[in-house]
Amino acid sequence: MRDQNDEAQGVKPPGGEFRMNDRRVIVCLVISSLMCLATLAIVVVGLVVDIPEPVINKRVVAVLVGGCGVVLSLILFASNWPKYGQRVEVFAEGFHFHKGGQTSTVLWDDVAAVWRSSSTIGGSRLIVETDLWIEVRHGKTIYLTSFFLDMAQLVEIVLAETSRRMLPAMTSQLQRGQTVAFGAAEVSATQLVVAGKGLAWDDVHAINVAHGAIDVLRKPDRRSWYYIPIKKMPNYHLFLELAEKLLKS
Repeated sequence: MRDQNDEAQGVKPPGGEFRMNDRRVIVCLVISSLMCLATLAIVVVGLVVDIPEPVINKRVVAVLVGGCGVVLSLILFASNWPKYGQRVEVFAEGFHFHKGGQTSTVLWDDVAAVWRSSSTIGGSRLIVETDLWIEVRHGKTIYLTSFFLDMAQLVEIVLAETSRRMLPAMTSQLQRGQTVAFGAAEVSATQLVVAGKGLAWDDVHAINVAHGAIDVLRKPDRRSWYYIPIKKMPNYHLFLELAEKLLKS
């Protein structure tokens, strides 16, 4: 059933299909296969070819280097193979995740946490790729790889829909004097607590988000008080929204 708030506000519920970039997956599979053959050839050369003295050292090096290359290429192949043919169908109440002939249905109301890992180039603030892990209550974790086409749009939908449902409950917790946990960090109406140390919201100068990390700066020296990569904080987007509200209030 469509959310009544959407109908009242005239907001169009999310929808659409997001497919895997299968060409990219195939390229990765081909590269890992060629890498496996090349490194396997090194192992064969080390074992078969007549190597000048000292034979043992050179053969050991060739076998070890080739063996490590074979293992690495097999890991790359195994990690990319399941990505082929994946797709996500988004509807108003959640999404269907199709992988390897199986379909998992995830409702937005059942999402417990969202983890995000983003990569940048050098010191640039521009996000190049993003991976998402969606933890479902009493269920498994869905991994959405950056190999998806239009991944940026899919990320926006997931963050917006989970925020719309989870933020009111967290705000209510704070109003009742309770705390909300985001991994190692705990948020209350009066302060941010990390590893037993607290920083009052009045003493927070700013919260910066750059290079895939969150940096909490304290007053008056504007030094970093708490720094954490986004990928290590569950529901980082909700942390930022709550912090913004508390700083304004």
